[in-house]
Amino acid sequence: MVDARQVVPAWFNDAIVDGLQRMHVLGLDGTPSAETVVLTANVWIELLWKARAWDEASTPARIAEAFSRLQLVVDRWPSPSRLLECVPERPEPKLLSRAFTKPEIAKNVEFIRKERERMFGPKRKPCVDVDADEGPQP
Repeated sequence: MVDARQVVPAWFNDAIVDGLQRMHVLGLDGTPSAETVVLTANVWIELLWKARAWDEASTPARIAEAFSRLQLVVDRWPSPSRLLECVPERPEPKLLSRAFTKPEIAKNVEFIRKERERMFGPKRKPCVDVDADEGPQP
């Protein structure tokens, strides 16, 4: 077996270990012994990491919530699949409260133009003049 700490990011490892520690202190039937709890944690981490696409922004809080939900309903030490059943959905991304107005867009475009010029120098004229209606002019 591969050590799960080498395969998954630390934030995921920490979230699962914290939840398992909380489960362990409940003393449920079937709780792993102190001698096997580290191996148990590694198996959970490896299996859960492969089960879904996780992201650092929302996963730790969702895993903590899943463990809280799970602890309320189990009488025996659960399987990793039971935890997956309790993981809440990802939060919806926040949308803009309103669309930008035309003056705001113009102001932002001008700001970007000035910043680009400040960083990279003035925009060079093309070697060939281009007229949208007539094409390139020598």
